[in-house]
Amino acid sequence: MVQRKITATIITGFLGAGKTTLVNHVLARYPDRQFALVENEFGEVAIDTHLIRGVNASRLFELKNGCICCTITDEYEQVLLELADRYPHVDDLLIETTGVAEPATVIRPFLHNPEIREKYEYQGMVCVIDALHAPDSWKHPVALQQYYMADVHVVSKSDKLPNGETISNIRLPYSGGNMSDPVMMTKHHTGFSLRNFWTGNTSKPVLFPITNERLHDGINSLTFRYPDPPVKEEFTEWLSWYLDLHKREVYRVKGIMRFRNEPFYYIIQGVGGSWEMTEGDLVLDDRDGVLVVIGAMAS
Repeated sequence: MVQRKITATIITGFLGAGKTTLVNHVLARYPDRQFALVENEFGEVAIDTHLIRGVNASRLFELKNGCICCTITDEYEQVLLELADRYPHVDDLLIETTGVAEPATVIRPFLHNPEIREKYEYQGMVCVIDALHAPDSWKHPVALQQYYMADVHVVSKSDKLPNGETISNIRLPYSGGNMSDPVMMTKHHTGFSLRNFWTGNTSKPVLFPITNERLHDGINSLTFRYPDPPVKEEFTEWLSWYLDLHKREVYRVKGIMRFRNEPFYYIIQGVGGSWEMTEGDLVLDDRDGVLVVIGAMAS
């Protein structure tokens, strides 16, 4: 009897592009399918896993404090094998990479590891592109690799472009003749569908040469922990000052904060010097507030 394979889709994109938003859209769109999720975060604390809705916690695997593509490659492959053995009835695997992951190495196990190929059907890679910050992201070689290796491109935050600007203004890199038309995504809606892959219309990517060069040397993360909840107004004033001071070095900021005398957690998301804070779940425990800043800052 031929073993039923789990379909695998990789979601990539530079820091702050909106990968977790796309994951949540996909989970909400297919409530009848059984998903597993591999989350890779650059930093010692996993923030994105708290923002995922729709995956059973036992089927959510975290790879922290390192990139799939370098320091935790072996752990990544082991997780893929363990997941398939423990949850053979899962329909789909979504892999959300860190924003500085080299895509070739993330794809490689699905093409070159016989055990993984036996258990998974690799569908393709989705690259999420931030409409507001794309021109800056193209300065980073890893962002260009993510773009060129993707089968499908999703443009996020297009609804936030200034009046008169369209996605043609984000200056997508030259893609040749076989690049798919981008799919639009806002905070509450996306036209992306897993059927982009199920129809078989996408071409499989061609791997870049694997080298020992680390394209994200010089990118590091700073983690701020708050065991004692700060005053909300004082914290937001400090964060605005800090990000304004370091806006050239900060690529991404994210966190889940608990404030003094506030009944809700607050979710923080930001790119560069701009950021936003939205109300989250009710505070039902005393976990620390955590803020993670990723960029080219001095550690």
